[in-house]
Amino acid sequence: MEIIVMNRRIRSPLARVIAAGNPPRLLILAAIVVALFDVAATLAFPVLTRDLIDHLGTTGTGAALTSPQLVLLVCVLVGGALCGAASAYMLARAGLSILHRTQRRLFESVADRPVAFFDGQESGALVSRITGDTRVIAQLLTNGISGLVTGSLLLVGSVVVLALLDGPLTAMIFAIVIGTFVLMVPMVMRLAAINKAINGHTADVGAALTRVFSGIRLVKAFTAEPMERDRIAAHLAHGELAGRRLAKVQATLSPANGLAITAALILLFTYGTARVAAGTLSAGTLTAFILYIFNIIAPLIHLSRFISQYRMAQGAAEPLADLLQAPTPSRAVATPVRWSSTDAGDLVLEDVRFGYGDDPVLTVDRLVIPAGARTAIVGASGSGKSTLLALLERFYAPQHGRILCGGVDISQIDLTVWRQAIGYVPQTPTLVSGTIRDNIVYGAHDIDEPRLLAAAAAANCLEFVDRLPGGLDAAVGENGVLLSGGQRQRIALARLFYRDPVILLLDEATASLDEANGQLVMQSFQRLMEGRTTVIVTHQLGMLRDLDRLYTVVGGRLVETDLGATRPVVRETLAAAS
Repeated sequence: MEIIVMNRRIRSPLARVIAAGNPPRLLILAAIVVALFDVAATLAFPVLTRDLIDHLGTTGTGAALTSPQLVLLVCVLVGGALCGAASAYMLARAGLSILHRTQRRLFESVADRPVAFFDGQESGALVSRITGDTRVIAQLLTNGISGLVTGSLLLVGSVVVLALLDGPLTAMIFAIVIGTFVLMVPMVMRLAAINKAINGHTADVGAALTRVFSGIRLVKAFTAEPMERDRIAAHLAHGELAGRRLAKVQATLSPANGLAITAALILLFTYGTARVAAGTLSAGTLTAFILYIFNIIAPLIHLSRFISQYRMAQGAAEPLADLLQAPTPSRAVATPVRWSSTDAGDLVLEDVRFGYGDDPVLTVDRLVIPAGARTAIVGASGSGKSTLLALLERFYAPQHGRILCGGVDISQIDLTVWRQAIGYVPQTPTLVSGTIRDNIVYGAHDIDEPRLLAAAAAANCLEFVDRLPGGLDAAVGENGVLLSGGQRQRIALARLFYRDPVILLLDEATASLDEANGQLVMQSFQRLMEGRTTVIVTHQLGMLRDLDRLYTVVGGRLVETDLGATRPVVRETLAAAS
C-alpha cells in the first residue's frame, strides 16, 4: 500500500509511521542548529587548548589565570555546554511530541477497526506495539538524526583540523579508526535484528500477562498458576536467549572501541613524542591531537548507533504500519444517508447470510421486527441468536443480503449515529475501571446530574448505591470486581436509561442472576422496554412477557412461532429450544 503525503508517495512502513507522527520539523531543525554551536565549541576546544599550552610554554604558568587564551577557552566550553543542554531539551520535547502523536494515531486507527479485527488479536500485543515500538521510532527521529548530523559534522571538522595541523599523523590515526569502524558495522547490523526479535518477545510477554491478569479468577479457580508460570517462563526464556545474543554483540563492540582508542593513543604518543623531541611538533599540537582522537571516535560511535537505531526502527515500523493501514475502517461510509433515531422504523432482514470463516452460522430469508414491539429469539446454544444481535449492532456485516431500518439500509447510516440509537445489554455486563457515575454516563459527552439520578433510580441502583461509601462516586474496580453480578447488571441498565436508545438488544441479560436480583432487574427491563423496539435473546420465561413476536432458530434459520397469547406455547418453545 502507498500513501500520498504532500503530493509524495510514501511506500515504506517506516515512512508511513513517521508521517503519522507528524514530526515537529522546526523544533528538530532548531535543535540541530543549536547543536551545531556545540559542535563548533567541541572542534575549537583542542585548538584553544594547544594555544594555551604553547602560550604558557613561553610565558610560564604565573600568568595562566589572566591569559586571554584561558578566558576564551572557558567561554567556549561554557557556551558549548549550554548549547548542548538546550539542544537536548528541544530534542526531548520533539521526541515526546512524536511519541504522543504516533500513539494517538495508532489508537484511533485500531479503535476504529471492526470487531472482527480484534477477534484475531492479542490485546497485550497491541498494547506493547502502541506503547513500546513507537518509542523506537521517536528515538530515531530525535536522538538518532541529531547524532547523525552533529556526529558527521564533528567527524569531518575534526579530520579537516587535524589534517591542517599535521597531515602524516592524521592519516596514520584515521586509518586505525576507520578500519575499526568498518569492522563494527556488521556487528551493529546484527544488533538491529536481535533488537527486533527482543521487541517481538516483549509483545508476547505483554499479551500473556494481560491474559493472565484479566482472567486471574479463572486462573485461581482452576489452580492454573503452575501452568501459567510455565507459559510465562517459556516466553521469558525466549527473550533471555535474544538478550544473551545482544549481550555478546555488545560485549564485542566495547573492546573494539577500546582497542581502537588505545592503538591510536599508543601510536600518537610514540610518534608524537619523537616529533616533539625532534622539534618538528609542539607540545600543544600533540595535546590537540590527543583531544581530537576522542572527537573522531565519538562521532563514529554515533554513526554506528544511528545505523542500529535505523534498523531497529525499520523492524518496529512493520507491525505499526499494518495497524495504521485500515483497509476496512468500521466507520467509513462514502456518502452516509441523513438519518436520526426519530427515523427508526421496522427492522427488516432480507436474504441475510453470515458465517465465521467458511462455516455458515445464520440464514435469514426475511425477518420483520416491528418498531416499538417486543420480539424474542430463542434457540439452542450456538444456533446464531447472539450473531443476529451482533449484525444488528453492526459488530459484523452480513456477507449477503441487507438489514433495513425504516426502509434505510443500515450499512449506509453513519456508524456513530446508528449505535447511538441502540442499547445493547450482554449476559455479562462490561464495566470500566472508575466510579459508578463514570459507568452510567459512559460514552456521553455532557453529564446531566438530574438525568443521571433518574437513570439510577429507574434501574433500581439507588437501593445499593446509597449504602456504598461515596455513593455514585464509589469505585467499581477492574471489570466491576467490587460489585455483585446483580449490581453490575443494574448499572448497565442505568447506562441504557441515561442513553435513552430507541432500539434495545438484550442478550441473555438476566441469565446469570439469582432470583432476587433477577426480579429487580426484570422490573427495570419492563420499564426500559416500554415504547422501544426490543429484540430479546433468552432462555428465561420471565423475559417473554407481553411478547409481540417469537422466533426460534432451527438449523441456523429463523422460524416464527404463533404465540396465540398462550403461555404454554412459549414454555414448550423454550423447552424445545433447550
